[in-house]
Amino acid sequence: MPSTFPAFWWGLALLALAAVALVPIGEHFNRRYVAADPWKAT
Repeated sequence: MPSTFPAFWWGLALLALAAVALVPIGEHFNRRYVAADPWKAT
């Protein structure tokens, strides 16, 4: 990969990696907090 790789594509790659990493983390915390919610009659 040449060093002239546009910063635009680096930004897109970083955003894609961040999305892939954050989605399962967010789902994990969502499930944990919803399950631990004392006001939710499940």
